[in-house]
Amino acid sequence: MLQGVLRCYLALVVLVYHYFPTGPMPGRLAVFAFFLISGYLVTRVLDGVYNGRSGLVRFWINRFLRLYPTYAVILLLSAVALILPAMPASPTEDMSLPSTATGWLRNIFIVGLTQIDGGLYPHRLIPVAFSLAIEIVYYAILSLLIGFGAGRRLVLPFWLATLAIAVWMVIKGDFPSAYNSFWGPGFMFASGALLHFHWEKMRQILMLRDHSLAMFVGALLAFSIYGFAPAGMALWQYLVMDVPLEAARAGLRAPSVPMLYLSMPIAVIALAASLETPVQVTNGRLNGDVLTKLSGFLGDLSYPLFLSHMLMLVLAEYVLGPAMTTRMIAAIASVLFSVVLVLALERPCQSLRARIRPASGKPAGPDNRSAPVAGPVQPSIQS
Repeated sequence: MLQGVLRCYLALVVLVYHYFPTGPMPGRLAVFAFFLISGYLVTRVLDGVYNGRSGLVRFWINRFLRLYPTYAVILLLSAVALILPAMPASPTEDMSLPSTATGWLRNIFIVGLTQIDGGLYPHRLIPVAFSLAIEIVYYAILSLLIGFGAGRRLVLPFWLATLAIAVWMVIKGDFPSAYNSFWGPGFMFASGALLHFHWEKMRQILMLRDHSLAMFVGALLAFSIYGFAPAGMALWQYLVMDVPLEAARAGLRAPSVPMLYLSMPIAVIALAASLETPVQVTNGRLNGDVLTKLSGFLGDLSYPLFLSHMLMLVLAEYVLGPAMTTRMIAAIASVLFSVVLVLALERPCQSLRARIRPASGKPAGPDNRSAPVAGPVQPSIQS
């Protein structure tokens, strides 16, 4: 399966969005796609692995081990980076040291980083951490809906409720509420949950058995065009014509609430095709096991890459100064740093998570001809 490839692609989209003049949408579309993946995967394991009260306890311990060790390391390094001599107080938008004890607690415990009305706490050590706060809320909601075996009955009403909220967000036209609040992203989590319970039907509608790889590549291409095409001229000016970053960004259109939600079908097709595509090679040295491990490793990179790329940019510009080459160096550093975190931190944590996981029970959903993730479920953003 190619789910790891999909998650790594989305993390790279977020990186490119923050590093280059891509307009206001690509990174946000990628985060919404991550929310959909989380909705599907969390529903899958809650429905098939973590059943009942004891199962939910194991689920939450597993979630803590998956989310927090990497987050804590990057949080600490970000705090150290922001107290370096001559480091600006806010080197990037929404990244700065908390000024109060409450602010530190918000960052440490990933709570209060986003508000019901879509406002964001401005002093975040990891700018994208607000998306983790949203994910944790929907982990809790899905735990209540599915953890005790009532998910199939409740997921459709849940989806319809979030659809109504999405329609209201479109009518209202308030992008911060649609993207940053706890309410707006619910449609993506619910759509992922609905995909799990109607997997076979979706498989037949999309004819995944025969065209999964073509559909996966086509969905990634469609997602790239949908997100990046409006900013093509700005990217060309910045990368080729050496126009300053802010000048290239000037004139890019404002973020669109309809565009945010209309990305859902593309994300669903990409996820479904990634889960269905077998990673098998009949000729040459590569085999299915090698490609499965490669896809899994790329998926493992997505989480630390998502969290650390702004830290790497801040450090690169601190040492080298702001320039296009600096951003390219920061991108390479982000990938290398993520590899180190996966090997030194996340892989040992996976062993602990394997002991916590129930000994019996397999996630319901696509067959397990190749493991989609290392462990039962990885967070999309963020998670």
